[in-house]
Amino acid sequence: AAAAAAGAGVPPGSTGESARLPVGPAASAHELALVSARLDPVTGQPSATGEQALVRTVCALLNTGGGQLRLGVDAGGAPVGIDAEFASVDPPGPAGYEAWLLGLLARQLSQEPQLSVEVEQVAGRSTVVLTVAGADEQVRCRTSSEGEPDELWVLHEQEPVRVSDEPPHRSPS
Repeated sequence: AAAAAAGAGVPPGSTGESARLPVGPAASAHELALVSARLDPVTGQPSATGEQALVRTVCALLNTGGGQLRLGVDAGGAPVGIDAEFASVDPPGPAGYEAWLLGLLARQLSQEPQLSVEVEQVAGRSTVVLTVAGADEQVRCRTSSEGEPDELWVLHEQEPVRVSDEPPHRSPS
């Protein structure tokens, strides 16, 4: 993939260590980042919180016209890499990680997402770019291990937000 070329997204003349990728409002319409989707960035152990953040963010992108989600990039756009995540899947490596990622999303979303997965090397670190197409119908996600996908997520000011199915509470007149 041409987009996976080394240094993609790094401004010309920048040193690798100070590379910043566009993330947030200054970037394209919906371009978001997560440091990790599988492992806790502090402990290096598997994290349900990271998986939930991934599922909710992809669900929100699907319901809000699509966009890109960069994994292995901090909120400021600095690449932190996800090589430890590549090593944590079976089989280890980018192909195993992609299979894990697609399997997780297939289990947790109400419909199969239209997306592409690309590995990019930025400042010597592996990152993953998910390009998510907007869905034609509402997509719901399940963030627990059981039950039907029932949570509706959208983007609001570049952040995933759960939409309540409850009617607005009205105070008695």
